[in-house]
Amino acid sequence: MTGFDIDLGPLPPPVEQDLIWANRLWNALRLEGTNGGVWDYPTVGRYQRTGGNELTLIEIHASNKLDQIGASLWNKHDWVCLLAYAIGWEVVSDQVRKADTIVVDGEANEPNLEDIGSVMVCDCGLIYSLQGSDSTNLRLNISESGECLNSNCQTILPEQHRGVLNVVDDSVLLAKMDAQEQLAIAIDEDDYPLPPVEVLTESRSEEE
Repeated sequence: MTGFDIDLGPLPPPVEQDLIWANRLWNALRLEGTNGGVWDYPTVGRYQRTGGNELTLIEIHASNKLDQIGASLWNKHDWVCLLAYAIGWEVVSDQVRKADTIVVDGEANEPNLEDIGSVMVCDCGLIYSLQGSDSTNLRLNISESGECLNSNCQTILPEQHRGVLNVVDDSVLLAKMDAQEQLAIAIDEDDYPLPPVEVLTESRSEEE
């Protein structure tokens, strides 16, 4: 039980990948008292980090129309609330400072039909794919300049992925980070063999 009423409408409940993604993303938002970093959720609005484990809905940018799969603004907001509850966060819903019907997803952020199905694997491990508006996967808007969402990566995404909604799979990046962490621990504990160092003998040196 969540302790509050939610209505997801046609949206599926968050899955494990959503929990990992949200935990990484929201914890990456800077924390400065109640004026922390912001996260824009297309077709819903703007959330701000206002506490250690707290997000506040501060702006709504959505119409009262249902989207292509029949989900409303409030279905999507309740999905965020359920996602937050699952990872020990709280969402404040009654501190909205601005609300309008300017949809920041709209069709303008949809990928071109000829680009649907395009996949880009970034060097850092994030996988970007272009899916249509009927996708049940969470889609994130990529900036017009196309910077990778990984703040430690300098890669610029291909043109068709820029300025449009992308499904972002971070499972490979997370596996890579976990492997690097385990490797570092193993090396610190002298529990990981270092690669052999080739020693040139005098006769081999002469041959070369």
